[in-house]
Amino acid sequence: MSKKYVIIIGTGRCGTVSIAKLIDGCKNCCVYHEYKAPQGILPWNFNINKARQRLKELQSFQGQLVGDTAFYYLNYIEFFDNHLDNLKVVHIWRDKEEVVESFIRKTEKDGILRNHWHSSKRKDKIYKDSIWDIAFPDLDYTATKREAIAEYWELYMNRVRNLKTKNEIFWVYVYDLNKEEKQKELFDYLEIPERDRVYRFVWENKG
Repeated sequence: MSKKYVIIIGTGRCGTVSIAKLIDGCKNCCVYHEYKAPQGILPWNFNINKARQRLKELQSFQGQLVGDTAFYYLNYIEFFDNHLDNLKVVHIWRDKEEVVESFIRKTEKDGILRNHWHSSKRKDKIYKDSIWDIAFPDLDYTATKREAIAEYWELYMNRVRNLKTKNEIFWVYVYDLNKEEKQKELFDYLEIPERDRVYRFVWENKG
């Protein structure tokens, strides 16, 4: 049986950890959340060298269904779709207002004011995150971080809608993830055999 691949995308703060845990919990499946690759995360601006390196990583995973989950795969989906014969893409999403509020909480805890959506050119950017800033778009035309996150959500959703892939992208609303019928639809889409499926409640990384 040939290996099948899945890449799960979403803005972040939208259930990506939960859906990765759900699929990884099925037998003969190996699905990571933000796999810690030696070359680091994928930048928002497409980088062919990092894409090729990540392709090799994905191909090295062991299992009948393998893959990874991260918001930063968005601009690389068509590359992987062209290089992996059996790729399925899942998009998990959450309402814009909730994503904005969740990012605000996450990026302002511990007294460190992170702002991944404004570049270091902005005078009001206090903290530069050398790891994660590159994975988000620079939205310097927005006035505030809150506006930038809302704009990021819109940009992300529009790009997902416009992706061209061999297989139709499977969309999951985060609050439907724990419905048995939605899990069945997901498992059907991924062609996970009935004997390997594990239906369960998942709610990770709340916020």
